[in-house]
Amino acid sequence: MRRVWLVKLGLVLALAVGCAGLPGLTEEAYAATGAAMKSLKVKWDLKKNRTVAVSTAWKGVGVRKAAAKVTGFKVGASDKKSYRKAVFTVTFFQHFKPSKKQVHQIARLGDVSRAAGFASFVLVDYRTGKELGAYNNKGVTIKTSGWRSDKLATYRDADGCWVRYPTKYSMKVVITFPRSYHDLCLGIIGNRKGVETKMDDAFWNSYEPFGKTTYYKSGKSNSHWMRIR
Repeated sequence: MRRVWLVKLGLVLALAVGCAGLPGLTEEAYAATGAAMKSLKVKWDLKKNRTVAVSTAWKGVGVRKAAAKVTGFKVGASDKKSYRKAVFTVTFFQHFKPSKKQVHQIARLGDVSRAAGFASFVLVDYRTGKELGAYNNKGVTIKTSGWRSDKLATYRDADGCWVRYPTKYSMKVVITFPRSYHDLCLGIIGNRKGVETKMDDAFWNSYEPFGKTTYYKSGKSNSHWMRIR
């Protein structure tokens, strides 16, 4: 079973919690240098408080834009000796407002999660391109709050059908990693293809690199990245 940071329609996956005791935090982030992820030539333009956009596919509707922002980003000493701690909040904004016809098309699927084109965030290793949340041998620990939905929107057609999904939702993230580890990457990603492949599933389970996924093949510009160290 994959452990992803994806929003699945209507709401969300709740992951573990914890955001207390953050000593000596300072702002710190670095530009990209180095191996596997760099070879993909993705956009290394994700910064604190900067809104980025990705395209996502909605079944029966087509490709639409979503946006995301990383706020409260700080890196500092950890309570754990020889470790550092990064903390931030990632917030997503779903701008798609379906027409009555599109509401009907989505509602006919019976489960909005089968249609939704939500953006996601992911943490990967810079040198391998593999996801760090499901499994890693890098000494990286990731703790998250549950998803918080600040705005829920309901859209209706002329036949009594309706769909509801969050237009703004956020999650707090705390990452603990060794001081000697310099390959932690945070990405905002989207999927223009509207399907997930076996390779996508393997990526979310830390078996395959980001470069083999539908997310990457959706377009090299359809993700935004930063390094944390």
